[in-house]
Amino acid sequence: MTIPTFIPLKEASKRTGWTVERLRELVAAGTIMAGKLPDGEVIIAVDANGTAIETPAESETSPQSKDQLPLAAAGDDINAQLSAI
Repeated sequence: MTIPTFIPLKEASKRTGWTVERLRELVAAGTIMAGKLPDGEVIIAVDANGTAIETPAESETSPQSKDQLPLAAAGDDINAQLSAI
């Protein structure tokens, strides 16, 4: 796993070639990874090439294993869960 580099919005604009306004739109839409510092400054995640990093799909960030059945599918009682396994 590579930890992304976060840079200020203005610097991200220079590196990516997108306007600050466009970057703000992408952040608001949840398209790219961003954060906010305690002072309110918005920071954008970029890779080594200066490309803004897209927000991972929800299925990629889910801690649930792909092989694991959700409890609702397995049933609420232990016997149903064991049967599903």
